[in-house]
Amino acid sequence: MRSASKRYSAQRAVLISTLDRVPDDDPTTEELRVAQLHEEREERERARESDEGEETKRHARRADKAAYLREKLEQREKSERDAGD
Repeated sequence: MRSASKRYSAQRAVLISTLDRVPDDDPTTEELRVAQLHEEREERERARESDEGEETKRHARRADKAAYLREKLEQREKSERDAGD
């Protein structure tokens, strides 16, 4: 089992990796959606590579959350397009 500090370091690395994909200024909905798509893919890969059951579940939950957020951003993009028409 990994220590709390190692888990924190891994979580922090994931967060930084995700934030690196989003521009510093006000990101567009599309930029946020793409960042969530990358996050989802990375977490699914981590889940596949994980040796521990709990770690696999944790990465799968994170991937599911990223997928949910991506879907919501897709809905927002559609609403923005429809409002612009």
